[in-house]
Amino acid sequence: MSVPLTAIRSSFIGRESDLAAIARLIRQPATRLVTVTGPGGVGKTRVVSELVPQLQAEFPGGVWFVPIAAIRDPELVLATIAAELGIRDIDAGETLMRVAERLAESRTLVVLDNLEQVIECGPAISRLLL
Repeated sequence: MSVPLTAIRSSFIGRESDLAAIARLIRQPATRLVTVTGPGGVGKTRVVSELVPQLQAEFPGGVWFVPIAAIRDPELVLATIAAELGIRDIDAGETLMRVAERLAESRTLVVLDNLEQVIECGPAISRLLL
């Protein structure tokens, strides 16, 4: 089951090439990570929110949108991902392993939105890509 994005009430005009480029990257079999960068307010989340519904059928494990903006402690990022994936009752030391196992079950897309303030969690995130 995927986590739905909040309903967006703006139109989507003029970003089709960005949308197509990101979709092309995500669809490549060897792609394990795509990072969408840019200054705040340029519409990164908006582009991804437009793309997610188009990709859901291609990810049998679900498409999960994990909002990270409110998190300031990098140690909480994996626990937040686990909670969004429905993984409950785990010891802190098992979080990485349990999330990795869940993601390995089937092709899954996880969108981490607003990760920049906890970039120190990068090494743990990279271990999920193995």
